Order: sequence, then structure tokens, then C-alpha cells
Amino acid sequence: MLLEPCEGKPSSTVLRGGRGGNIPSLPDLRSGQDWKQEIVAELSAAALCAIVGKTSRTLGNSYQYISRYAEEANLTPVQACLKVIKDVEGVLNLILNGATQKGGN
Repeated sequence: MLLEPCEGKPSSTVLRGGRGGNIPSLPDLRSGQDWKQEIVAELSAAALCAIVGKTSRTLGNSYQYISRYAEEANLTPVQACLKVIKDVEGVLNLILNGATQKGGN
């Protein structure tokens, strides 16, 4: 499993699954841009950057990105993040525990 660098790319590209992605497809991914999936990807990417000590100069962009999808669901950004936090935990566990089990590669 390869993770792209946080700097110089939109953070949401770090967690893309499916064709052309860098992590295995998850079973319940929907095609297209689903608000929950987009927020899970963006929030997970921000958490991974924080975990590895990368502070993003574009963190405000993550907030704006999440805000746009939250608005689509008639939620505040905080409400939207809280609704998907369990999924974010699952993504992080998959990436971090999967990487650990495979020797960190």
C-alpha cells in the first residue's frame, strides 16, 4: 500500500480507492462523489498528515472542501464530521494496521 505525499497534492487524493487509487477498494464505496465518502476521505487524509507530523499549508482548503459537502447534506462541517467519524476510524485502522501487519510497506 502506497500513500502519496501530503505536500503539493490535494489531501483527498491520498485515500482514493478503486481504479487508479492507491488503496484497495472498500466493499461499500459508491460511484461518483458522495458527500459522506468525500468527507471521510478528506478527514482521514488530514488525520494521516497529522499522525506523520505533516502540517499542511492547505488545511483551510480541507475545511472548505468539507464545508461544501456538508452543505450539500444540510449539515454544518462539524455535524458532518461527527456523522462520519466511525468511518474515518475504520479507514485509519485499515491503513495503519494494514501497513503495520505488512512491515510498514
